[in-house]
Amino acid sequence: MNGFARMSGARQGPPAKSAAPASVGSHTASVRGREALAGLVLFAAAAQSMLVAMLAGAMAPGYSQGANAISDLGVIPQTATLFNASVIATGILTAIGGFLLASWLRRRWVVAFFVLAGAGAIGVGLAPVEISPRTHEWLALAAFLGFTLLPAACARNFVGWMRPISIVATVVGTGYLAVMVFGIRVDGTVFGDIGLGGAERMVIYPGLLWMLALGGYLMRTGDPR
Repeated sequence: MNGFARMSGARQGPPAKSAAPASVGSHTASVRGREALAGLVLFAAAAQSMLVAMLAGAMAPGYSQGANAISDLGVIPQTATLFNASVIATGILTAIGGFLLASWLRRRWVVAFFVLAGAGAIGVGLAPVEISPRTHEWLALAAFLGFTLLPAACARNFVGWMRPISIVATVVGTGYLAVMVFGIRVDGTVFGDIGLGGAERMVIYPGLLWMLALGGYLMRTGDPR
């Protein structure tokens, strides 16, 4: 019997390896998959927003990219439905992207900027300027602030080229936000040849372009650091 036990023991393989490394690898893959999904969501939010704004601007009769505000596209009959739906989608996707990145962000409060931008955009789409000008104005300001400050809020999460891109996007956006507020409240001549519409685009587009860059990078690597 003892001989059989020894023979049986000799045939036994090495002890089973711990499943921990596989578990760790699976968790890492899951995290990177979630970050890549966040990249896709943010890329889609920014891409469709810019494309629809350009398309609606071309469709709207008599619309001027400089003289008219961006929100005017939400009250012109030919473009109202398309534009407002796009703005609402931008807000929803931006907020979702922020929540998907929550585990990656070194400071979880940065998610609040995604929510601020998203909630402001949703509000703009649901409350066009003709319905409630004052409410629309505050919601638009929330969206402008969110999309403008978001890149700088995320900048500390980057060690590569995304960090300077983030800073530049916020500097340009906040600079033109100051110009826009001054032009609306004090002196409209500050807009120069680009007009109110051009100033608004210089506020919002740097943040949207940053989202395109971040989304593309996340989809490629699953981690922008």
